[in-house]
Amino acid sequence: MIETIREYYQINDYLATSGQPTPEEFKAIALSGYEVIINLATSRSTNALPNEGVLVTDLNLIYVQIDSRTLGEAKVSRCGSIF
Repeated sequence: MIETIREYYQINDYLATSGQPTPEEFKAIALSGYEVIINLATSRSTNALPNEGVLVTDLNLIYVQIDSRTLGEAKVSRCGSIF
């Protein structure tokens, strides 16, 4: 089911990126073996879930919220190259 998440792209066996998952898709992410969700969107982003952090941590996933607006495009690109 994770392959049906909007703009899902698996980078390697440990890292993937996507658009905003639904609550059901977060469950699929957890069942697929991922351990951490890094959210670069803001709470005002299109389709943002107001309780996303709670949804994710209730699935025993680690949730990290990073406001990409404060990082700037160059730093976000460097973060991607690290993974």
